[in-house]
Amino acid sequence: MMKRILVLLVLLLSFALAQEATSPDVAADDPVVVRVGDKEETLSNFNDRFEIAIRSLAAQQGIGLTEELRAQLEGFKPQFLQRRSTELLLISEAEARDIGVEEGFVDSQIDEIKASMPEGSSFEDFLANAGFKDEAQFRDYIHETELLQNVVSSLQSDIEVSEEDLTAAYEEQKDQFQTDERVCARHILVETEDAANDLLSQINDGADFAELASANSIDPSGASNGGDLGCFGRGMMVPPFEEAAFTAETDQPVGPVQSQFGYHLILVYDKQEAGTRSFEDVRAELEQSLKQEKFTTMIDALRASATIETFPEALAPVAPATEEVPADDAAPSDDTDTSSSGDATDNSGDTTDNSDDATNTEENSGE
Repeated sequence: MMKRILVLLVLLLSFALAQEATSPDVAADDPVVVRVGDKEETLSNFNDRFEIAIRSLAAQQGIGLTEELRAQLEGFKPQFLQRRSTELLLISEAEARDIGVEEGFVDSQIDEIKASMPEGSSFEDFLANAGFKDEAQFRDYIHETELLQNVVSSLQSDIEVSEEDLTAAYEEQKDQFQTDERVCARHILVETEDAANDLLSQINDGADFAELASANSIDPSGASNGGDLGCFGRGMMVPPFEEAAFTAETDQPVGPVQSQFGYHLILVYDKQEAGTRSFEDVRAELEQSLKQEKFTTMIDALRASATIETFPEALAPVAPATEEVPADDAAPSDDTDTSSSGDATDNSGDTTDNSDDATNTEENSGE
């Protein structure tokens, strides 16, 4: 009798432990994948965001989101996780700066989209195609997107680029502003040398080069705009054409020049010597580049001062656990009490393994 009581107690204890270890745990089913300060994003929310992002990417590229493409994009989830951590960081910064979204903004955006829906399409179809579960989720997305834009604009407004910064950057990057020799020219392409000589005589007699090109050139791209090829450097044209163009005098027609395409008449209307672009020419480019560098530094500083945790290991799908039944356990036992005790011990062992897994999870969360 005592043996049966002990076995029953072991069974009850093992069952209780097993129930505690395997009972549905919302946090385990939907773990936090990123935490920034007091802001968290769970796996389900992250996956929703990723779905919206890849659907948007496919739409921008004008391609369908096939299963093959989806599988390829799956590998970008860790990078997207880092992006989400930065977005949560910026949302915290928006709160710190008391930055919000203008009242009525989301409603106006929704109304505008609904008004622009093609005939035969519904707003619900639009949401589904874009990866949104419902209008509420879409509203949250619009609100967050505008909030992020507002805080970025606020941060960028704090960035100043001095004249000293610009001139110093120009001197440091001067090698990047080197330009090669270039010529700007028009041409007329015809099939025979006689036709080219006839057109050249007309040009020398005062006929307009562009008009003759439009009327006679067999080069469609040239004929459509008076034979204008724009400006080009060395190595961009076939050798005979290039040699004639770079040695020609400005506004003096040359030719006929034979190439594999036919016979050309060439009129160079501008020459640009090799040199360095001036500071004024590149000032706007430099200012934009320096502002972007300073903005990146600003974001890095915000990240360094914040508590950011990401858990990329939670992004991988977890295969369902399968329990293997040992051959000995599968065989019927003559001693019911012993068999029950053995099962209880095995269950207890399973519970111990689950406890180890829980410990590992806690350690990972602390990383």
